[in-house]
Amino acid sequence: MGLKGSVKAFSLDQTLKFLSASSHQGSLHIFQGETRRTLYLYKGGLYFEVSTWSFRLGDALVRAGKVSPDQVEEALEVQRSSEGRLLGDCLVELGYTTEEEILAARRLQTEEEIYRLFGLEDAFFEFEKDVLPPEFLERVGEPEEFRFEVGNVLMEAARRIDEWAKIQSLLPSPKRLYLMSRTDGARKRVERELAEAKARAQPDELFNGRTTLEDMPKALGLSSFETQALVARLLEQGDVRPLYRGELESRFRDALADDLDYAVRLYECALETPEFDARGRILDRVFFGSPKIKEAAERGEVSFGARLRGKRAFQLLLALFRQGLPCEFTATEEGRSLRLGFDATSLVWRVEEGETPPSIVKHLLARSPVSASDLVRVREMQAETGRTLQQLLVGGGYVTMDNWFRAQKDTVLAEMIHLFFLRRPHVEVRSGAGRVTARPGVDIDVPLLPWLHAEVSKEIRQWEAITGLIPSVRAFLVLTEKGRRELRGDDDPFRYFDGEHSLEEVFKLTEGLSPQEFLLEVHDRLDKGRLKALEPEEMRERLEAMLAAGQRTEAINCCLAAIESHVDVSYFEGRLQELRAAEAEVKAQGTRATLRGDLASFSLAEVMQTLSVGKRSGTLRVEAHSEQESNSRQIYFDRGDIYLLSGEMEEEIDEADLEAGLVAAGLVSMEELSAAAAQQMMDEVYEMFLWEGAEFEFTADHLPPEFYQTRANRKILLNTNSFLLGAVRRIAEWEEVRKTLPSDDLVLAFDSNATKMQAVREKGNEDLLVIVDGRHAITDLVRMSRIRRFRALTLLAELVNEGALKIVDLDQIHEEDEDALFATDLPTSGVIEEGFVGQMQFVGTVQDWASAKLTGVMRVTDGRRSKELALVDGVLYRTQRYVPASRPAAGEAATEKVLSPEAQRLAELEALDFATVPEEQRPRLEMELKMLRMAVAMEEEEEAAAATPSSTRARLEELEALDFSSLDEEERRRKETELMLLRAAVEQEEEERARAEREAASKEAAVDSARDVAECFSWRGCRFELLVGTLHPRLEDPQQRDELRLDTETFFDTFAEAGEQWVRVGENVPKDKVVVWASEDAPESARELAGELPELCDYVGEERTPEDIARVSGHRFEALTWLAHLFERGLVVGEDPTPAEGEAEEDWDFSL
Repeated sequence: MGLKGSVKAFSLDQTLKFLSASSHQGSLHIFQGETRRTLYLYKGGLYFEVSTWSFRLGDALVRAGKVSPDQVEEALEVQRSSEGRLLGDCLVELGYTTEEEILAARRLQTEEEIYRLFGLEDAFFEFEKDVLPPEFLERVGEPEEFRFEVGNVLMEAARRIDEWAKIQSLLPSPKRLYLMSRTDGARKRVERELAEAKARAQPDELFNGRTTLEDMPKALGLSSFETQALVARLLEQGDVRPLYRGELESRFRDALADDLDYAVRLYECALETPEFDARGRILDRVFFGSPKIKEAAERGEVSFGARLRGKRAFQLLLALFRQGLPCEFTATEEGRSLRLGFDATSLVWRVEEGETPPSIVKHLLARSPVSASDLVRVREMQAETGRTLQQLLVGGGYVTMDNWFRAQKDTVLAEMIHLFFLRRPHVEVRSGAGRVTARPGVDIDVPLLPWLHAEVSKEIRQWEAITGLIPSVRAFLVLTEKGRRELRGDDDPFRYFDGEHSLEEVFKLTEGLSPQEFLLEVHDRLDKGRLKALEPEEMRERLEAMLAAGQRTEAINCCLAAIESHVDVSYFEGRLQELRAAEAEVKAQGTRATLRGDLASFSLAEVMQTLSVGKRSGTLRVEAHSEQESNSRQIYFDRGDIYLLSGEMEEEIDEADLEAGLVAAGLVSMEELSAAAAQQMMDEVYEMFLWEGAEFEFTADHLPPEFYQTRANRKILLNTNSFLLGAVRRIAEWEEVRKTLPSDDLVLAFDSNATKMQAVREKGNEDLLVIVDGRHAITDLVRMSRIRRFRALTLLAELVNEGALKIVDLDQIHEEDEDALFATDLPTSGVIEEGFVGQMQFVGTVQDWASAKLTGVMRVTDGRRSKELALVDGVLYRTQRYVPASRPAAGEAATEKVLSPEAQRLAELEALDFATVPEEQRPRLEMELKMLRMAVAMEEEEEAAAATPSSTRARLEELEALDFSSLDEEERRRKETELMLLRAAVEQEEEERARAEREAASKEAAVDSARDVAECFSWRGCRFELLVGTLHPRLEDPQQRDELRLDTETFFDTFAEAGEQWVRVGENVPKDKVVVWASEDAPESARELAGELPELCDYVGEERTPEDIARVSGHRFEALTWLAHLFERGLVVGEDPTPAEGEAEEDWDFSL
């Protein structure tokens, strides 16, 4: 990509300074409209690719005093009489100059062309790093390939830019026409100025009301900058003046009769002169109503252009629309174009080549609601048949033809409104013969049927009226008392109309409103007295407050807002001229200009430092995409200060860590901020400096609503110098890591398990090192361990350098392990599909692993959470020690015997009055009662047997209490033998009991583990992976391994059943909503569903989310599956949490 941007986001002088500071080489292309200019940066020098000259060679030589105008004319005559000769050669041949003077003039020409680039508006640039055309490299040493020092060019450009701001305040439009002033001595002073500038024209040729400012450079023989500086100086001295309104109108009427070219120049002048806006409609009517203009337009001989916005733009559109003359209307701003074709019967929006056709679905659905399923079906049919959306929707009876036409009209008008109100585009109108035609399926063709023609005219008039009442997006409005009373809650964005936020700033804070809808709402509230404009005195006070706070950019916008709103125009124009030195910083005019580039060519630290030093405001977005994952992050700049938003961090920052450093001023130093919070933020942000293949985009003068609204975010102010120095250090360390591990695709392995365990003990980071198995690439290890990439690779590189890890030859490993590991076709990684089918497939996959007696570590993750199990020869094990659910402490008496489900059901049936049971149900219930009594009786017998000491133990205790000395020898031997046998039998009983307890514990652990792992079925985008051959460190000791063993049969029975429940949880339970009862009788029904955990009902309400309820209850699976049932049956609903009191007003800034 290189570097791409708009001069409004990043001016040309800033771009050159940025590129030259890092000694970048390449081609810098500057685009304006259809024109392209190219600068080359090569070995510290700046070169210009010349295609056409705006400043002629003869003029350059005359200005340098090397030849006279007459000598140039004579040389031109010689040139015309001899085909193919250059003017310079003719002058040298005539003896009027030398080759050296020609080269000096050529250099002056080239230099002026370069400086001319710095004054371009609405231009774009693209820098191709290390790309220089071969033909340039071949001629770089030639005399006419002039080399300029970047520093010298930037110094002169800076001087001209400062002067340019003043010139623009005096010469607001290149279409203006000027006359000589009638003051005493004016002519002599003008003649003297022209002579000193070595201009070739006389005053009457320039200041006659016929030559526009943009045509003067050619007539004077000066560069564009010199010409405008000269005219500005003459205007400031009062020696020339612009054409007055009355004079223009008089000349306009005469020119329409016999000089159409002059009439068009006068009309363009009036279009770009605000003093004529009040009489815009009259001028339009006179111009388009002229018979000669109509005739010329029919022949395609009329074209004009001007920069317009707001009310005047809609007036021109309405005039063209009413006349019905065939013409092409083009409005362009910031690379965004609107091309309309007009004639008496149609209005066509022509889509630019390569652009996506505009969608009219949004406007269509507003008029003819179409269900989402129908719309999907139509889209599928469109892809299959190739028919247009209109053919399918209208032909299929989904919408009427009238509403389709209206939706087309709404789409075109919405684009007009966005362009003419929020921007100030350059408008060009070209007349043309014949009917306007459209490309089917690409252009939007609105047939101007009589009723539709009337609707379009009405809406354009409506927007003309709206823009008359709301003249500028910079306007400051304030709520009236009535407006404050009628605000629609705390979330109403109109509460920001407080006299402190401009109309444009409030629009940025709205969500879901199009510019059209927003402006209609503003107009409605102004019309009903809920909003009002600031009074002149209030605007003055606001301007002074901005200046006192050092907010120069905001002060300039305040002046422009007052001028565009026609508030005390003369005063604010005067103040604006005083502030024009800083106007280059505020050229955005409501647009979102951008700068884009790739971080392979430009260091992110370099980009951020440039934006910070330049005191820029806007949003910097960094993105990196790969086959495995996509990453993106925003960094915010506010007048050079760098901010993060805590709500956008990948790992939530503990509020305690944030508040630990909070001081009265709302700012903390790095020492005051919690070390944990500071390190977490730095590690996360520094990761993006290491993204490979990343691109950045800086959107100038745009900060999103969440930057201002702090309900869910905390603004974190970074210490720029410390932050960037830390980034540079991190990059240097990363370069060292890359010398050891040049690619994330490398596979690493330990020499042995003993080496791995030693590394775990010494280095920690068990989650990463345990899964280093000689089969997974580094990128997989980072993803599965969820350790930050820098930390993970730094550790792995350190172990490689120490010799503990080695880089694996994958081909060799595959050959060696092919028979052992890949004899089966079992999948060892993949994506778990959502829903019941995906759940059953994954359960089957795990069962297949167990049947194949595989060994390895299984992990499932959605990128944020993970679950883990281990297999050893097909047997399932936990990787963490099992902690059973809480029970009464030893020796603590249970207050109530816990009944089994069978005993509970038996109690219910025994309490039932069978006389009230319907006859057809009674036999079934009686049979169930009989079976339950038998089952409960068996339970009681087993419990009694377990509580009663065995006869063997009783006999053993009896013998051990016997006094053997009182027995004779034969009796003693017999008793000792019996005692020995009894002891062996008791030991066997104890072993069997212990084994039974272990099996019961294994089954209990299997149930809990299955429920825990099955939670993955409620996640979205979940992946699984089996690290085949990896033995978890906790399972190396056989004795410890036995404690972690799970009953496989119980696990799979529970895994399948729990999986179904978790699927329902994922489908029905909103995790981020507060759970509230849907009705008053809902708790009673919910308590019945809660079974053994009726206390779950007590946790609903009280601003608790499902996660809160699961955590507080201590029964995660039971609580969430219970909630899934409640949501399915409509017993509860999810609502947005209520923000904490005063939270929306807080604005916490933390300095790192």
